[in-house]
Amino acid sequence: MNRWSAAALVVTSMVGTGVFTTTGFLLRDLGAPWLVLALWVAGGVLAACGAVSYAELSSLVPRNGGEYALLRRVAHPALGFVAGIVGVFAGFAGPIAASSLAFGTYLAAAVPGVPVLPAALVLLFGAALLQGWNPRIGRGLHLWVTALELGLVAAFVSLGIAHSAEPLVGPLVTGSTGSVALGLVFVSYAYSGWNTTAYIAGELRDPARDGPWSLLVGTAVVTVLYVLLNLAILTAVPPERLAGVVEVGEVAARAWLGPVGGRVISGLIAWCLGAMVVAMFEAGPRLTAAIADDVPGIRLLATRSVHGAPVVAVAGLAVAAAGMATFATFERLLAWMGILLAGSTVAVVAGVMWRRWREPTVHAPFRVPLYPLPPVVFVGATGWMIAQALVSDPPLALGVGTLLAVGLAGWFLVGRAEATR
Repeated sequence: MNRWSAAALVVTSMVGTGVFTTTGFLLRDLGAPWLVLALWVAGGVLAACGAVSYAELSSLVPRNGGEYALLRRVAHPALGFVAGIVGVFAGFAGPIAASSLAFGTYLAAAVPGVPVLPAALVLLFGAALLQGWNPRIGRGLHLWVTALELGLVAAFVSLGIAHSAEPLVGPLVTGSTGSVALGLVFVSYAYSGWNTTAYIAGELRDPARDGPWSLLVGTAVVTVLYVLLNLAILTAVPPERLAGVVEVGEVAARAWLGPVGGRVISGLIAWCLGAMVVAMFEAGPRLTAAIADDVPGIRLLATRSVHGAPVVAVAGLAVAAAGMATFATFERLLAWMGILLAGSTVAVVAGVMWRRWREPTVHAPFRVPLYPLPPVVFVGATGWMIAQALVSDPPLALGVGTLLAVGLAGWFLVGRAEATR
């Protein structure tokens, strides 16, 4: 994979569920459009700080696996294993479920009468079959799909500027500290995917150069798009019409173009969400396969097809995602995933500082600019967000703790065998 394909994969993995679904929840909890937009800007800054930190470690550890591979290298195999379990379920199975549900919601808005859950499951298993058969097919579509996504967002922004009807600076109404923190969790989830290159670093032509380049370029492009897109949505209609709504893009499009135009835009958004699911079925199973390659007890999950696709890992991911799509609520799924993914990325970014302290003579091909400011900002702000959100929502804390406990149990059952070989 070259740097352009990798950057396209980053963009495709980021632009999807979060940006087209979370602004309604933010408005409901915070009340002030200006504060919602401020959170989107803050999320982009944090994503950039995380991206440059990941770029340093991924240039030093050019192998598939994301947080699993990086934390095994800079910290301890146990921490890497737990982060790998979190990545499989909260980083890919959950987002695939949420994206598929959002796809069904927008498709139903475009074609009234389409059942949301069956449409979501058809997309989910169709993407799994595509990537399980021959990943080169889906990979060849990334650049074209990314171009369509960028064109759609650009059209959205242009329409918003031309039809702006609501003031951004309204009543200075804000929620509690916990509400702000949970809002940042939703925004951070929407930005998740900026670290996608770390999951497929072993398949890049030049990991030391192309990995950091794709991370930084993909994150920068998406940050600009997200801020402009939310500016367009927030000034489209009164906040009370968006508060608590999942398909905020459809509501904004109807205000600009009428019912028919709104349905067309909803269909295009559904297409982008479908592309995101296909992209995650490429990166996600490679994380599972990377863990299975190292752990004898689950080696079956690393089985590959004649085209190189980790077919068993693809199937397992599809089953897990389908279960979440069927039984979990959309909003709780977003919050649960956001907290777990934020925690994993904090561990990796802190690992940059830990590695430099332990290995002062080992210089990575790419080094964090303005060090140590980016990792310190990321760890401090994201750590505060996680702590505040968990304290304000005990059931969410229980769900997060459950998956972490499963990861630790898995380490003691099968993971230690790898560490003691």
